[in-house]
Amino acid sequence: MGASGNFLKEKNLNAQFTTGYMMNQSSFANAQSNITFSANVSYRYEKHTFSLMANYVYTPYNPINEVIERAMSRVVASKNFAGGISYNYSF
Repeated sequence: MGASGNFLKEKNLNAQFTTGYMMNQSSFANAQSNITFSANVSYRYEKHTFSLMANYVYTPYNPINEVIERAMSRVVASKNFAGGISYNYSF
């Protein structure tokens, strides 16, 4: 699910935000759920476009089985962040 829009007088600023929910099933463990958030902002000036993007994925702790759960006293959930910048020139 997401939303996007164009802003400024010439509509040359674009922002897009999305969120999602994923469910993974493995033969080794219970079903696992992931939550993801993404954002993208771009600005166009004449033939130039500059973009910034970011993505965050959160996976809560889910032990594979009881043996692993007993062996690990503290387990951290998976948190991944990715980002990037891009430049485009249109001919």
